[in-house]
Amino acid sequence: SSILRDVIARCDLEDERRARRAGTPYTPSQWLFPSQRSVSSSSRRTKPLRRQRRTLETLEPHAATRCLVRCQESLCEAGIVQPFNTHDLRRTVATQLGEMGIADEIIERILNHAPRTVAGKHYNHARYLAQMRDALDSWSTRLLNIVEKTANRVEADH
Repeated sequence: SSILRDVIARCDLEDERRARRAGTPYTPSQWLFPSQRSVSSSSRRTKPLRRQRRTLETLEPHAATRCLVRCQESLCEAGIVQPFNTHDLRRTVATQLGEMGIADEIIERILNHAPRTVAGKHYNHARYLAQMRDALDSWSTRLLNIVEKTANRVEADH
């Protein structure tokens, strides 16, 4: 959660600078990956936002990818020099969930993949929300442990 707070603070600072340069009022975004463009539901074309307005409809599918691109310099400073994209993150989470013993059905639901079996397509309409929550909570715990171990190792080296 401290990682997300840092990301949000950096994005807010960047957005505040951008608003100041444009001479518009700044309002912090409610989104982790805010978009600077709005998506028209009728045409699916994007257009620039005015006055940093952000609503549920303004978050476009590529916002997370653009966030990664904007953070490349910070990632390099943190020692992450191998380029990656959001699909790599999905693949990593899916692989790690599998290594943790999470059922493929739950992993597929987390990835929002369409059911592939006849039972899944036509008969079983369960959403598995509790199981997905448990799996993602377990992943969160594992990820925090990895980050803490890495931070402790870095501190020990200095």
